[in-house]
Amino acid sequence: MNDSRTQPTSHYDMDKSETSSDGAAALVPPDLEAFFDEEPIKISAFLRALKVAQRRRFEAPDIEAAEAKISKNDPEGARLWLLVSNARQSDAISGWLWPYAMRRIGETVGAGMDVAEMGPADVLNAVIETLSPGLHCSDKHRFKAAQFQLRLTLLWLLEKRNLDPVLAAEALRPLFDHAGAADRELRRTLARGSLQEIKAVVTALTLSDQKLRAALTDRDSERRQKLDLRIRLESSEKKQQENALRIAALENECSRLLEVSRAERKRSENADKHHGHDLTEMKAYFRVFMGERLTTLLGDAFDGLAIEIERSGQNGVTGLRVAQRRIRNALDEIEEALR
Repeated sequence: MNDSRTQPTSHYDMDKSETSSDGAAALVPPDLEAFFDEEPIKISAFLRALKVAQRRRFEAPDIEAAEAKISKNDPEGARLWLLVSNARQSDAISGWLWPYAMRRIGETVGAGMDVAEMGPADVLNAVIETLSPGLHCSDKHRFKAAQFQLRLTLLWLLEKRNLDPVLAAEALRPLFDHAGAADRELRRTLARGSLQEIKAVVTALTLSDQKLRAALTDRDSERRQKLDLRIRLESSEKKQQENALRIAALENECSRLLEVSRAERKRSENADKHHGHDLTEMKAYFRVFMGERLTTLLGDAFDGLAIEIERSGQNGVTGLRVAQRRIRNALDEIEEALR
């Protein structure tokens, strides 16, 4: 008897003890390709299969086969969005989803642009420009496909590229704001929307108000900074003018002192010349005086002493000779000075 309970199970079969009350969950393979087969698989069963199989990542052949089936079996992105919504519950799903989302967004904006190098707001604007015809067309399938791609782009940019929500809303505004439609849509949502929709609207308005207040605060702060810089600049210019005047005054004073110094130097040189001339005349006078008169007087005195010595007796000779020697010494010194 061929009892399936005694046969070896495949790599994706689960033991019944690990299944829920729905025994069909045991037949769900934990492969990405299987999730995008023609027959849809419940997301709960797929997550359960991944958990039981302890699948941490999908293999490359499985990924390649699954991505080839997405455009055919999930053109509007309904199944892919189920994986997006549950990506945090499985490492395998999140590990494949975000790189795939980036590649898909790159295909949307075109091969000439690298979404990894572009700013998040630029990526969103490029995607909106590409998807705009589909978002405004009457073809239901094309509209849903464009809508999904836009949602996937927004999620990736917000989760992985830290896109500013206000910038996102600003970029999306042309898609929805048409001649007062924003006011009507807000009224309709507040009057007839669900509590979740009302909460989303209020949250968006609150965020916009916070951003506006922050922008006004930044603007006021920038104005104060500009005013402070202007005051500092005017003060600096005033100090520069004062310093320029002070420098000019110092330069004039320096020029005046330099002229005074030159005049004093010239006067000193002239005084030195006059002093040298006077000194020369004085030396000449003393030379004449000492050479002619004083020498003559001393010479006469010396001769007179010599005669007196001859006349004097022995007692006065000694004193006279001393006087004679002193006169002789004086004459020798005078002669030496006049040389």
